[in-house]
Amino acid sequence: GLSSYRFRCAFRGLDIIANITKSSIMSDSKGDLSSEKDIITGAHASIAMMNVDPSNSNHQRKKRKRNPYGNLKKKKSDAARKVDSNRGTWREQKPDEPKLPHNGSYAAQSMQQLFGVSLPDNLPDEIKVTKRKVALLIAYVGTNYSGFQINENQKTVQAEIELALYKARFVQKSNFGFPHKYSWSTSGRTDKGVHACAQVCSMKLEIGEMTGEEVIKRINSALPKDITVLDVKRTTRNFCAKTGRSRVRYQYMIPSYIFFPDARRVFEESGIDATRSPSDPITDDEVKALRAKLKNYRVTSGQLESLQCALKLYNGTHAYHNFTRRMNPGDKAASRYIIEFVAKAPVIREDGTEWIPTLVLGQAFLLNQIRKMVALACDVVSHRATLDTMKYALSKETKLRLPIAPAEGLFLDMSVYDGYNERKNRTSDLAEDLDW
Repeated sequence: GLSSYRFRCAFRGLDIIANITKSSIMSDSKGDLSSEKDIITGAHASIAMMNVDPSNSNHQRKKRKRNPYGNLKKKKSDAARKVDSNRGTWREQKPDEPKLPHNGSYAAQSMQQLFGVSLPDNLPDEIKVTKRKVALLIAYVGTNYSGFQINENQKTVQAEIELALYKARFVQKSNFGFPHKYSWSTSGRTDKGVHACAQVCSMKLEIGEMTGEEVIKRINSALPKDITVLDVKRTTRNFCAKTGRSRVRYQYMIPSYIFFPDARRVFEESGIDATRSPSDPITDDEVKALRAKLKNYRVTSGQLESLQCALKLYNGTHAYHNFTRRMNPGDKAASRYIIEFVAKAPVIREDGTEWIPTLVLGQAFLLNQIRKMVALACDVVSHRATLDTMKYALSKETKLRLPIAPAEGLFLDMSVYDGYNERKNRTSDLAEDLDW
């Protein structure tokens, strides 16, 4: 859905109405009149009380400016003026302090030392090249990263992409470490360990008249093997990958063997204590032994139907404060609209393991929301929870602690920009449709 904008018009009377009480001039029995001097003095006193300059009988208050909608502009307080002066800066810094790069960027010395990154010294001199607003389609495996978004002292996908853009000379040294200077924006922020098949990032790059193939080749040559740019397209100047997105789709791959009816017996046969504490996870050798016995399991039609019913319960608008962190019952920000959540036909990989692809399409998602949605639905299939439990977790007034599925099975599958494409076709001929 599109955000609605509300405009309020406030009208305020600004005319100064000077009501000067006229002194009654009454003649007494002798016909004496009040002193003219006293009348003038009283009039001046009344005007002074109204903060009007008595020397100017035609005084008019200075007219206040009006905004484009015809409303009178409100006077800003000192605090508001201070906020405006700091708006648009990367962080609030004193005027005499140099602006520092983001602590999560490889432009920062701390990040270079922490991860052993050395910046190239043999780059050619900076040459001014025309900036173009573009959108990059990026795929990555998030196993070795602490999420996508740049973060202090963390290895992130965004930091790797920015470093590659700098090495490819698409971002100048003066902008390296300051994403806002080249209008960086992204379709979605994936959590630690989450992957992406179609992440969309928008930015201004100094590519001049280079072709898309040349841009892709230069960026990929500087990227690690688990991150790759799939495509690049020109966009309109005001395009933003985050706000221009209409919908987003994620995919979660569920291994069928988690629905094995007697998993405790398999654990015991493999010499593994099924009641061990979560703080004592199973080892890699134990995982291999379990996988060898469970990989040939196939989900039944009844289990698949039960999974479909559980996922369908998420469709529509619900409160998801129980499916994320640091949210309480009643928080308006927890409300999310799910367009569709379905399970597809199972697929079998080369090693013989069967997987169930699930696709969830929505407008926006909260931190850990999808992984907790999948975990609760799987508990319903395994009879560890019921549909009533799901309804209880989705109610606005309840507080419930829910399990979370591993991050390794989640993929950002698609970002939809049909609204942007429709608006663009009416205003620009150079920009391309984002129909990935």
